[in-house]
Amino acid sequence: MNEVPQLIAGLQLRKAIAQLRSYVTDNPFDGAMDVINGIENDYRLMLDYARQGYEDPSREKLYVHLQKRLYRLLQALRVRHAKKNLLFFADAEAAAGMGTIPDNRLKERLEEFVSNMAMLSLEPEEEQKEKTAVLYREHHSLLTEQFSRLVVSFPWSESDQQFYEDLLLSPTIDRMDAQVLISAVMLSTIQTFDIQKFATLLHVYLRTTDEYVRQRALVGWTFALGSDEHVSEELVMMVCDACQDPKVVQDVTDLQKQLVFCINTRQDNEKIQQDIIPTLMKNNNFTISRDGIITEKEDDSLNDILNPNAEEERMEEMEESIQKMIEMQKAGSDIYFGGFSQMKRFPFFHKAVNWFCPFYAEHPALSSISEKLGSSGFMNNLVQHGPFCDSDKYSFVLALSSIVDRLPTDIKEMMGSAEALGPVMEEEQMKETTYIRRMYLQDLYRFYSLYDRGRGLVNPFADDRIVFVRHGAFQQTDVAKRYPDLCVFFIKHRCADAFQQLQKPSMPFVNASHRLVYALWLLDADDTPQAITLLEEALKEHPDHEQAKRYLARAYYQQGKYSQACAAYEELYQRYPEKSSYALNYGITLSKNGRFDDAVKVLYQLDFEHPSQHVTRGLAWALMGQQKLEQAEREYDKLLADEPASIDYLNAGYCQWLKGNTRKAVELFRTFLKQQQEAGLQVDLFEEMQKDEALLSAYQITDLDMGIMCDVVAD
Repeated sequence: MNEVPQLIAGLQLRKAIAQLRSYVTDNPFDGAMDVINGIENDYRLMLDYARQGYEDPSREKLYVHLQKRLYRLLQALRVRHAKKNLLFFADAEAAAGMGTIPDNRLKERLEEFVSNMAMLSLEPEEEQKEKTAVLYREHHSLLTEQFSRLVVSFPWSESDQQFYEDLLLSPTIDRMDAQVLISAVMLSTIQTFDIQKFATLLHVYLRTTDEYVRQRALVGWTFALGSDEHVSEELVMMVCDACQDPKVVQDVTDLQKQLVFCINTRQDNEKIQQDIIPTLMKNNNFTISRDGIITEKEDDSLNDILNPNAEEERMEEMEESIQKMIEMQKAGSDIYFGGFSQMKRFPFFHKAVNWFCPFYAEHPALSSISEKLGSSGFMNNLVQHGPFCDSDKYSFVLALSSIVDRLPTDIKEMMGSAEALGPVMEEEQMKETTYIRRMYLQDLYRFYSLYDRGRGLVNPFADDRIVFVRHGAFQQTDVAKRYPDLCVFFIKHRCADAFQQLQKPSMPFVNASHRLVYALWLLDADDTPQAITLLEEALKEHPDHEQAKRYLARAYYQQGKYSQACAAYEELYQRYPEKSSYALNYGITLSKNGRFDDAVKVLYQLDFEHPSQHVTRGLAWALMGQQKLEQAEREYDKLLADEPASIDYLNAGYCQWLKGNTRKAVELFRTFLKQQQEAGLQVDLFEEMQKDEALLSAYQITDLDMGIMCDVVAD
């Protein structure tokens, strides 16, 4: 079946029909063979008509219609295959039940829930509580069934599309219901593309006035694009028409950027676990009051006497770590994934629909927890200020339910304050388009990453699908004009795969900064020749551009073009004498070109004005080049005495070898190799020596000498 879409798009209907007939013969499906026979008969009539030489002005239109019929049958077969072979679809089929609800009755029941909830306000308070719980329980059961039916639904007809568009845009149904049903349509269309469902998502996005519904629909139709194997003219027209509106173009571009933070979720989590959490744990002698004030617990008074600044230093370190997390969150990072990913094993998350329910305190699964929390206001606080996506809010409450009975009264009271949730969001911030979309993306990312019964689902966060804007439907829209800006964004956020998928060799650069960012990424990716070409072009346009000159000097050095690198660094050194890095690199490249006397002059001055290990390292090498081995040895002794880098052992070994101290040189070489091995690196000592052949040959060290020394080290 994987070949059929290509056959349909490649105008090979006869082969496509034969493939489907073969599949249905082996995998019988009610009515499928009748559909195939009908399509085949209609196509034969078209061929007979063409064979007789008749001109048919409707031929193209009829042919497209046959393509659609074939593609629709193919998608129906795929849905059936998913029901049989994927746990997620098998579960949805079971949850949907045997019967179906007529469209008009479904709309009535959804509207009845809204009207019944409104009428409850007239009931006595005691009866309200009981009846509310019953209404929510019955309604959630209905919603679960309908969610499941949509997930496993076969391709829609135009009348299906019209009904669901009207339903999802109706002001008479609950907004949360619309959000859940849109997610179901999205899941179905991502797994098996359906032009009618896609059109529903797009039209709801364009026409709804509810921002929460709108953002789910936006994510839905953009994610579904990646499942469209047969890019029809109809779909391209729909997307092009939508992108006539600059706001749509902006939404699409912003969504593509936000997906970067989903790509980086695990990377951000590692940063939090490795860099931030250890600092907070180290400073666990601090407490945070209900007002957010950080204070220190009673500690060893002796430490206060011996180190009176320790408390202030620890306080600053802790506040800095907390601030890092807050800044990451403001920038769009998913800082809570690591913690809440461990809290998705509750039975609540066994039902797929619950991953897509906006958080509400009346959810039937939370009824007992609401009673335990009483009037603390925690649930309302979580809804109004909780800086978490909906599935994390459910995780939070479910985890809390296991300990709430054991909490002291004052702690329960504190839970009603906004500060109990840590860094909170203001209600106005939570209503912003970017925030709404970010929270939904985080919910989706958790579902596709953590739902154990979702294996085998088409994942919109997969590397080959994440850059949805490269889809052919966007090529003729203003979205394509945003590609250069998106490329810069991808590079800045270290998303190399996303960048490579979007960047084209013929793509013009927005400005000099774009060219430089691209060149820097190329350098990091070891594509030095192309980086050099770009940077040389940039300097022709902007001869005095400091960054371009600096990157070019680095590129020359990486490429082994030491004379060009030296000339570039000399120019930077002369123009910016206050920048020690240019002086250091100039001195090193002088050594690489054999100009050791000039190198020593530059590096001695730099060592006097801005001493550092880097300067000492460069100076020691230049002194070896001058054959001043005693002085070089003193510099290497300094390096080895103060947290040396592994390369210092190699270079100090050279110095001892050149002085004739073979035994000491062997020890240093062995230490170098041991450190490389401990770092997980496999290094060949002979290859390392060959890299430094220019220096060693000045001392009449030949390849034979290198080989013998390497064997001595290894013996």
